[in-house]
Amino acid sequence: MEAGSSHDLVLEVSTARLGPPVGPDQTWAATERAWKRTVPSLADTLAPRDARQAYTVLRGLTGTGGGTVAAATMSLPERAEAGRNYDYRYVWIRDQCYIGQGAAAAGAHSLLDDSVRFVVAALLDHGSALAPAYPRSRETLRAYAAELTDDYYAYRFRHDERPLEQAEGAFLLCGFVMALAHHQQGHQGEALRWFERNRASCATSGLFAEEYDIRPRELRGNLPQAFVHGLLLECAARLPVPGANGERSGHW
Repeated sequence: MEAGSSHDLVLEVSTARLGPPVGPDQTWAATERAWKRTVPSLADTLAPRDARQAYTVLRGLTGTGGGTVAAATMSLPERAEAGRNYDYRYVWIRDQCYIGQGAAAAGAHSLLDDSVRFVVAALLDHGSALAPAYPRSRETLRAYAAELTDDYYAYRFRHDERPLEQAEGAFLLCGFVMALAHHQQGHQGEALRWFERNRASCATSGLFAEEYDIRPRELRGNLPQAFVHGLLLECAARLPVPGANGERSGHW
């Protein structure tokens, strides 16, 4: 092939007899039409392009049963011979709720419907074994910000006496949660600072990983991590657009 040229390879796998060969041009066109129908414009959000990218990633990670897998790297080893795998459970109820909240804030009803359908079915099946979540409070927010954040990066917990950024990467989910928490407290400037810092912590492809190593400025962990995209989507939909009239709802 010459430089700059392309060639389509159509691979079909089936246990039944297949029909006539699929034309690549028609397949590409059908795929583009399907994604255009599926992904909303999200033009009235704080970051339309990033919100659409997050929605697209989440839509691709969601199966026909409504469950969204935690990450595409699910079940791969974290490191050689360490005995730990990334996200050993296929779908996490916690993550699914974050995704549903983001979809609800953005008015993305198809993704919201899938999340609600999956969570309702899971809770009806296993709900009696689930422990309730602890309520959030202003004191919890203040204590967390004082102990586990630095320069608008947030961390899960303090491993030891080392500085936070030396023990693990910044946990991007927590950064977006901080943006929402400040928004709910009425601290809009602080909420926007948290949002902008953490939405910049992505790959050139626009994909977010589970963690972000602030020293070499590299992604760490699962990729793409669904709950990070879910929280970005919710932040983009809930936080006020600077200079716009009106205030978005902090709850749904």
